[in-house]
Amino acid sequence: MGLFGFGKNKDDKKQTPEEISAEEASEYLKILDEVADEIETEKKEKEEENRAALMAQFEKRQEAENLALKATSDYINLAGDGRFFLLVDDLPAKEPEVKTNFLVGGTVRGTAKVGDTIYLYHARKNETTTTVIAGLKTEDGQKVDQITDAIATVEIEPGDMPLPQTPDEAIQNPIEKYSVVSNVKAGPVEGGAENPKLLGMSLEHSRFAGNNDFFQSMIEAMVHSDLVTPTQISKTTGTERKIGFLSVNDNNGNAFFPVYTDNICLNRQRPAAADGVDNKQMRLNFAQAAAMSRAGGNTGLLINAFGPMSIRLPSNLVDNITSTKLFEDEFGEAASKAVGLDGIMAAAGATIVRAPKPGPKKEMVMQPASELGEYRFMKDAVKKFCFDKSDIASVGIAVQYEKENPSKKSYICVIDCPQDKAQKYFEQISNLCKPYMKAIKTMNGMPASGAPFAKELFSKTGYAYNKLSPS
Repeated sequence: MGLFGFGKNKDDKKQTPEEISAEEASEYLKILDEVADEIETEKKEKEEENRAALMAQFEKRQEAENLALKATSDYINLAGDGRFFLLVDDLPAKEPEVKTNFLVGGTVRGTAKVGDTIYLYHARKNETTTTVIAGLKTEDGQKVDQITDAIATVEIEPGDMPLPQTPDEAIQNPIEKYSVVSNVKAGPVEGGAENPKLLGMSLEHSRFAGNNDFFQSMIEAMVHSDLVTPTQISKTTGTERKIGFLSVNDNNGNAFFPVYTDNICLNRQRPAAADGVDNKQMRLNFAQAAAMSRAGGNTGLLINAFGPMSIRLPSNLVDNITSTKLFEDEFGEAASKAVGLDGIMAAAGATIVRAPKPGPKKEMVMQPASELGEYRFMKDAVKKFCFDKSDIASVGIAVQYEKENPSKKSYICVIDCPQDKAQKYFEQISNLCKPYMKAIKTMNGMPASGAPFAKELFSKTGYAYNKLSPS
C-alpha cells in the first residue's frame, strides 16, 4: 500500500515513505486537494439547494398567510360586527395562569379581547363549548388585553366542558388541533345561517392544503354544516311561483352548485335580480347540498364562490364524503346518492314532511323510550324555545319507525302553529335538539293538522311543550 493508501509500486514491494519520490508525493497531494475541492463544492451546492428549498417553503407559507390575511380582513370589514376566528394549530405545553384553564395557539383573524364570550367548535366532532377568553399572549410571550391579525396564545376558561372524571382526564387537554375559536355563534338566522366552524377552517385552507388531519377535520365540519344557497323566485301563472337554483362555472366551463357559510359570503358579489324575479336564499344541510350538486349539469360543490376563501369539491370528492360512515350515520344511506329537488326532500334534515301515506310500509309512532335520556334535554330545549312564542300552541316529539323494520327509527316533531310558520319553527327546533340526538340521529317535522295520531298519543304521553300547561 502506498502513501495515504494510494496504489501499489511496480514490483509490489512494500515501500516506506522515504522510498516515494517527491514527484509522486506531489501527485498524491494534488489528488487529495482535488477530492477536497469536490467535497467542498458538493457541500456548498447542497447547502444552496437546502437554502433554496427553505426559501421556497417560506415564500409559499408567506403567500398563503398573505392570502388568508387579505381574505379575512375583507370579510371581517364587510361584516362590521367585530367578529374574529382562530384555527387551533398549536396546543402549548406550558401551564396556564389559572390551573383549570386551557391554552390554545393559532393566528387570530380579526380582533380578540380578554373577557370575550367565545364558542369553541371542537374538531372531529359535532360539539361546541361556550366559554370566555381569560388571557392573551403575543408570539413573543407578551401579555395583552387584545390582539389583531397575529399569532397568539389564548387562555380560555373551561366553560361548559364536562369536568374531568379521572386524574388522567384532568391532565389531558380536551381541545383538539384544528378546532375553531370564534365569537360568532353557529345556527340558523333570519333568511340564512351562521357557520363559523367551516368558515374558520376555510380561512386557513391555503396554509394546510395537503394536510390529511386538517382535511378530515374539515370533512366533519362540512357534514355537520348548515349552508345557504341563492335562489330566484319568479311568477308563472296566477299565484304560482317558480324557484330557480344557480350554478357557477369555473374557468374550464364546469358548473358547480354554490353554497355559502353565511349571508355575508352569499351576498358579496351576488348579481341583482331581473325584473319580476326576487333574490331569495334557502338553507340546506350537507346532504341536501350534495343532492343538488348532482343535478342540473353540476359537477360538484363550490363553497363560498366569491370568497373569502373558495373551496371546490368535484363530484368524485362529494361522493367520497357522502359514502363515509360519518355521513351515513348523520343522514342515512339513502341520502348518499340522492339527486336534485327530490333528493333535498328525501335527505334527512330540517324539512317538513307530509303525513305518512298508506302503503306496504306501515309507519308506526310511539313515545320516546324512557331510557333515552337525550329526550329530557330535547324537551327542556323545546320548552325554552316555545315559552315566548305566543303562536305555538304545542310541540310533541314522538319516535317514528317502520313496522317491518323497527330498528330504523327517527324522531318526528309535531308542531301546532300557523301553517306559514311551521317550516321555520321546525328548523329552529331541529337545530336546538340536534346536539342531544345520539341514540336516534334524525328528526322530521309535521304540522299538527297533518298528524291525526298526535292528539291521542300526546294526551297519554305528554307534550314536549303545551301552551295550556307550559311548566
